[in-house]
Amino acid sequence: MTKLIKNNIAYKFFYSLLIVLIPLVFIPVPKIYAFSNPATVPLLTVGNFAALAHTTITTPLAGTVLNNGDLGVDTSGVCTGFPIPCTASGNGIINTGAIQYQNAVALTGQNNATAAVTNIGLRASDQTLATQLGGQTLTQGVYTVGHDATSNLTGDLTLNGDASSVFIFHLTSDFVTSTGSRVVLGTGVSACNVFWKVDSSATFNGTTSMVGTVLAQASISFPAGGATLSGRAIAQTGAITFNNTTVNNSSCASSPS
Repeated sequence: MTKLIKNNIAYKFFYSLLIVLIPLVFIPVPKIYAFSNPATVPLLTVGNFAALAHTTITTPLAGTVLNNGDLGVDTSGVCTGFPIPCTASGNGIINTGAIQYQNAVALTGQNNATAAVTNIGLRASDQTLATQLGGQTLTQGVYTVGHDATSNLTGDLTLNGDASSVFIFHLTSDFVTSTGSRVVLGTGVSACNVFWKVDSSATFNGTTSMVGTVLAQASISFPAGGATLSGRAIAQTGAITFNNTTVNNSSCASSPS
């Protein structure tokens, strides 16, 4: 009888312990990141642009589409291949956006782009990456990427985190991708929180699938055709050349000017 009582007490204790512990199994464990989450980069009016260049915006090949953002050319620049006031229209179209042609809106956008680049330049780098980004999986942070004579991105670069995770990349020279390369966002990660400061020019070859706001000091080009950009293309002192390129600013645009 004593043994039975003891067993009953042990059973009740074990059962009570289970009631306490089982809910703990389902408590979500916070994600642990290597680096603290950087503040987002303030874009101001440049956030309204799908594409903004200083000297020229052109699309020699048909099929270029800019979605949910303005096309802008600075006060001394020109644009070809898009609707009037651009010339030789027919190769490019703009959906839910305006053409800011040699006006104050484009100039203000460039001034705000300069401020955004300055903001990134003042950030302390969390890590200097290998110049070849392909094959890497990264979480939130500020990253420095050096010069690569051939390509900075061949294959996939995966960015993991959540909706608040911010990714800032500072390329100290050119940024060149190989055709078929991709920036892949993990579940919940937003293209609005990915930023690329390029100290020279950016070239997105072939069918590159690019993500984020690209702020190039000089020019941006999409040779060969078929590339996509989920974000913005901003060329501060040079030109942007599209070729059957799709830019989707739908998830990041503030409001078209």
